[in-house]
Amino acid sequence: WRDENLTDFLLAMASNNFISDFHLMRYSLLEERQLEGLVTLIQSNTTLQEVSFQQHANGRKDCVSLEGFLHALSRNTSVWRWQFEGIPFSRRELKVLASLLKANNTIKVLALDSANIDNVGAKYFGDALKFNQSLDQLHLSENDGITVMGATRFAQALKFNTTLSQIDFGSHKNKIGRSSVLHGLKFNTKLTELYCEANFDSTDAIGILLAMDTRGAMMDEEETH
Repeated sequence: WRDENLTDFLLAMASNNFISDFHLMRYSLLEERQLEGLVTLIQSNTTLQEVSFQQHANGRKDCVSLEGFLHALSRNTSVWRWQFEGIPFSRRELKVLASLLKANNTIKVLALDSANIDNVGAKYFGDALKFNQSLDQLHLSENDGITVMGATRFAQALKFNTTLSQIDFGSHKNKIGRSSVLHGLKFNTKLTELYCEANFDSTDAIGILLAMDTRGAMMDEEETH
């Protein structure tokens, strides 16, 4: 919808007391006024539990900034799943999202697959995870800008984070390396699931499995092959 109908719909849904999930499949088609309507929806609705933006079809050109929406989402006290799949965030937006994550105590699942996260973005989120006290699952598949340096930021966060039980690195072009992950696992006793697919070779995978087994946790072995 590129006309006023979507804006009116979003404003109407703001007072709806039954909607629990909101999924927007083509964020790239969203216009400024429609985003304002979505911000109103997020700020006013008290029954929403899941918000999902997917398939940023046409790149960053002419797309509205998500900063205002992210602030509204952070202030919402009912949404526990934030999913941004295929949204190539700018570094500024990633910094905003990470800073909001620090203080939010509602979010339990954050999905940032194909979100244009590089080592700088990894630093933002690694720092945020040291303070967040609610996040249970973090999905980071297909963020090829994350290398060993970025993975180290997440590993350092595992020393302090006491709520994350699952991290999904999914598939990346770059190898992350076991040393950075092992470093964090030595101190973390909460993480029970680590998905990494092609990020580690067999030696890396065995080392991580042994580390998690030693501290009483488990890993999905299929994802290490």
